[in-house]
Amino acid sequence: MKALQKVSKFLSDYTSVVVIAIAVVTFFVPTMMGWVNNALFVDPVSNKFTCQSIIIGVIMFSMGLTLTTEDLRFWRRDRLTSASELSPSI
Repeated sequence: MKALQKVSKFLSDYTSVVVIAIAVVTFFVPTMMGWVNNALFVDPVSNKFTCQSIIIGVIMFSMGLTLTTEDLRFWRRDRLTSASELSPSI
């Protein structure tokens, strides 16, 4: 469990560095990431479902997990302020 916590802490602290490092390596060795575009299956309307779809889903899910109630309060407060500025005053 300690190893998982260490890996998780490292990735959360250095996410941008990891992403940039993977992008640089992939730029110079594109075949390394060829597995991302392999079709896992084709649905009834012939859309390819690739590993890329799963990766994007995991990234979006992890971004959603970082949201807090304070983030949502800020968004709501900002939207209410914008709406009141747009409404005509009587």
